[in-house]
Amino acid sequence: MKAKETPRISRMPPTMIIDSHQHVVAGQRPQHPGEQPGEHHPAGGGETVAEDSVIEIPDPREMIIHRGRRMRAKVLDILPLSHNVRQLRLKPDSQFSYSPGQFVEVELGRGINRMYSMAGLAADEELQFHVRLHPYGRASHVIGEDLKPDDTVRVRGPYGVSYLRQFHDAPILCVSAGTGLAPLKSLLRGLIDFRMMNPVHVYVGFMSREEVYDLEALSGLLALTPAPLCTVT
Repeated sequence: MKAKETPRISRMPPTMIIDSHQHVVAGQRPQHPGEQPGEHHPAGGGETVAEDSVIEIPDPREMIIHRGRRMRAKVLDILPLSHNVRQLRLKPDSQFSYSPGQFVEVELGRGINRMYSMAGLAADEELQFHVRLHPYGRASHVIGEDLKPDDTVRVRGPYGVSYLRQFHDAPILCVSAGTGLAPLKSLLRGLIDFRMMNPVHVYVGFMSREEVYDLEALSGLLALTPAPLCTVT
């Protein structure tokens, strides 16, 4: 008995432009299973396009799947980066994978959970965060006063879709404000680690001159990236 053949669907292009009559005017629409040449099917799974549209198809190579984890992490140290920003370094109790630009949830105590973006890479085998201290913040009090080296916290993640696309070949724009410098540093380190040659435009903002921190480390990363353009405001 002859095995039944599985219908093949042609791979979607990165971009399709579809007019309001459901016709692909640029790019190539994937072949539907069992479709004969000249047959017409709606652009999507039964949807109707009301006006001319551009559909972006994600590059399948850029889809990441990091297994969600909940684990313990030991505090390595808490260092001042400025008068109101601390660098929190944690050592997870097991291997933890994430992409540059992602974040985790850190449980600092009962009912004190905060989302922090990583400033490093998964290969560092430690997690680095930039934490702004607020005068009456519960998490700020824990990090600024209570937490000590060798203490244990819980970490859950990773989360976030604003991660570095290593197959992206167009110019890259990075914009950060305050402690947003942490994921920006992770992205720049990823660019260097992946040996990406994209032109990079970096804009870093702070509320005041007193708030500025870590520019020396940022300058060191920019020196290793191709054709960087950096503006600090």
